[in-house]
Amino acid sequence: MPPSAKALSLVVGLAGARESFTDNPLCLKNNCVKPIFPGLQDLHELSETKWYCTDMQETRAEMDFCKAAVNYDVGLPQPTSKAEETVPALVRKQDARANQVFLYHLAGLGKEAWDYTDPSESDDDCVKAIWRMACWTHFPRAKAGCSSGNEMEYIRPCQSSCQNYIQSCQVECCDESVQCVFRQKKELTQTTALITTGYAPHDGPSSLCTGGARGLSPGALWLLPLLAALVGQAEALPSARSSGLLALLAFSATTLGGCDPSASTHKVGNWRMEQDYLVKYQFVPPGASSKEAVLNSCSVPALSPLVQCNGHGTCVPWPKTTDTHPQNFCKCESGWADPECRTKRKSQAVAWLLAIFLGPVGADRFYLGLTISAIMKMVLLGSLLVYWITEVLITGSGPVSTKCLKSWAGLIKIGFFFCLAAWYFVDVIRTGSAPVETNGFRTTPDLPRPIFVAVTVFVSLGVGFALASQSIMSQVGERRKNLWLMQQAYSAEKEALDQGVMTRGNRDAAYGAL
Repeated sequence: MPPSAKALSLVVGLAGARESFTDNPLCLKNNCVKPIFPGLQDLHELSETKWYCTDMQETRAEMDFCKAAVNYDVGLPQPTSKAEETVPALVRKQDARANQVFLYHLAGLGKEAWDYTDPSESDDDCVKAIWRMACWTHFPRAKAGCSSGNEMEYIRPCQSSCQNYIQSCQVECCDESVQCVFRQKKELTQTTALITTGYAPHDGPSSLCTGGARGLSPGALWLLPLLAALVGQAEALPSARSSGLLALLAFSATTLGGCDPSASTHKVGNWRMEQDYLVKYQFVPPGASSKEAVLNSCSVPALSPLVQCNGHGTCVPWPKTTDTHPQNFCKCESGWADPECRTKRKSQAVAWLLAIFLGPVGADRFYLGLTISAIMKMVLLGSLLVYWITEVLITGSGPVSTKCLKSWAGLIKIGFFFCLAAWYFVDVIRTGSAPVETNGFRTTPDLPRPIFVAVTVFVSLGVGFALASQSIMSQVGERRKNLWLMQQAYSAEKEALDQGVMTRGNRDAAYGAL
């Protein structure tokens, strides 16, 4: 058996042997969607298709969406209709499929695909990673030494390409289910089973897989000198001590990685338990059953515009395309989102009003679906508000005054109060100045900018006037108190003089309160 086949069998066997995943209750999921990787749902179909080698000069001129991502000789699938019998037609078909995978995976992550019509120029590394994975999945590398027109097997994307996506999009499902190389067996009936496999167990660039090299996480750079020093120290030690140090490193790695035999487990990976966004955003033509559902209602011929895009959008060609028959996608009205315009966006105006009037209890973040930060805001700012009101009712002034400037403890107290208050004002400005992100698609821009500016100016003036008035009233009260004390001391002194018994002790007692 060749070494590559042995490696494949070993990796697949290890991935398939895992039947449980560790629970991590302290972990927060991020970009944990189903399918977890762009184009993962197409791997089985693509692997079962016949492929033929082509030359890059034949295909590159016809590429549009994937042109900047594909710089190698590609394989093209066997035509399924007479209209696909030419190389340009097959290239356009695969390019359109990659474009559709890109759009739907962005929607699964809650991103707006129309904001990234040219992903090769995007500043978002996650968007670029999705684009590359979609293109490398549907434009496999041609077999090395294969002449144009010869049959070849489908070459899957490299595991390094998959790892780059995980790193760029910071994918976290809080268990070990996010694996680039895997083999899953799902029993459909007592006699049939569905087996799905992941990506090629090779790092690119390689003739055995499609895609680029593995990127290095910036957060891991500081580990390199430490690891090099430890390995060098282990080599310099006697064999027994060296083995002990390496064993300690291995134990630390598995412990820090969460390999705890006593931890609770679950049988199905977390991302597989999520709702499939391809099912969520599919379109069922009128009069058809769910088995006839398709992706992208704009691709259904002779369909009424009132039915397309759920009646809340229009079919628009994807920009920057040179195709004479470009692929259309739904571009939704401002209040709607997702590939079929079925998701109603949350209101920016409502979020802004909640931030103003109920911001200290986190109502704005609860509304946006940001539950964790909403609870933190409610606890911290809510406690601050209750403490402030209590101080005003008991002492007649706020808990922060000019006296706090005379000690380090007072300065720390002022800094703490300032930071918490800044959180409130930042949220007010953030939600009002532009549509903000939610736990899904961002809010609809239904807050007129002039209203936001006018209210912000008046509120700022009002808050400034209130703070100035409170400061003036505090100073006036302090001066009145001092004047009253002086009057009391003067009256006591005058009374003592009238009685002829004023002494130094009496004088000190009279003016001591001042």
